[in-house]
Amino acid sequence: MRSLLHGFALFFLLFAAQAVAAPSFPALTGRVVDNAGLLSPAEKKVLTTILAQHETGTTDQIVVVTLKELQGYDIADYGYQLGRHWGIGQKGQDNGVLLIVAPTERKVRIEVGYGLEGELTDKLSHDIIQEVILPRFKEGNYPAGILNGTKAILSALSGNYIPKKHQPKKDGMSSNFAGFFMFSLFFVGMLAQFFDRFSSRLRLIFGSITAVVAGIITWVLTNEFIVALFTAIFVFVMTTVRGLSSGYSSGGSSGSSWSSSSGGGSSFGGGGGSFGGGGASGSW
Repeated sequence: MRSLLHGFALFFLLFAAQAVAAPSFPALTGRVVDNAGLLSPAEKKVLTTILAQHETGTTDQIVVVTLKELQGYDIADYGYQLGRHWGIGQKGQDNGVLLIVAPTERKVRIEVGYGLEGELTDKLSHDIIQEVILPRFKEGNYPAGILNGTKAILSALSGNYIPKKHQPKKDGMSSNFAGFFMFSLFFVGMLAQFFDRFSSRLRLIFGSITAVVAGIITWVLTNEFIVALFTAIFVFVMTTVRGLSSGYSSGGSSGSSWSSSSGGGSSFGGGGGSFGGGGASGSW
C-alpha cells in the first residue's frame, strides 16, 4: 500500500513539474499575432494579406508573432514549442515558419518547420535576421523590420533571396550614374509640373530639349545607346504628356510601405505541422 502511495506521489510530482516547466502560449488569432503591440491595424492587415496570398499559392504557413515576454525561456526553445502547439504548417509536410519578436528581451527568431529547412536554411535565416531585420530594429522601426523580414523569408522560400555579401558590387560609375539619374528624374518631374500650366507647344519644346540633353548625358556616362535612347524617350513623355508627371511625383513608395487594398481572410488555424528547432535567432 505504501509503495502504491509512493508511486502516486511520484507521478503527481512529475506531472506538476512538467506543468510548471511548460510555457504558456498565446492564442492563434490569425497569421499575425501582435501581443506586444508593435503593429498598427493597417500594418497587420498588410502582413496578413501577404501571408495569405503566399499560403494560397504554396500551402506554406507563415505566422508573425510578437510576444510581451519569453517567460524566462530561450527564444529557440520557446519557438519550436510554440510552432508545435499551434501546429503551423500542413500535416505531413511540416511547411510552417514563425517569425518571433520579443521586444522586452530584444530577441528575434525565425523558426522553420521540418519540411522547409531545405529552402529556408539556418544560414539563410541568420542572414535575413542580421541583414534585414536587426538594422531596422536597432533604429526602433519594428514595423519596417517585421515587414521586410517577412518579405525576405518569402523570397528565400521561393529561392530568390541573395544575402547582401553575395550580391555583385556596384562600381563607382554605376553608383554615380544611378544617383545622377534618379536626381535628374526628380528634377525633370518638378520642372514638368511647373511647365504644365503653359501651352502644349511650350511643353513640347521644353520636353524635346530636355530629352535630348538627358539622352546625351546618359550616353556619355554609360556608353550605351539603347539606355540613352530609352532615357530620352522617357523624359520626353514625362515632360510633355499632361498627367504623367504629376503621377510620377506622387505615386512612388518605399520598400517598407504599408499601403494595401485588401485583407487576408477572417479565420486561420494551424494545419498540424511540426518543428524541430531549425532556424536562427538574433538580438539587438
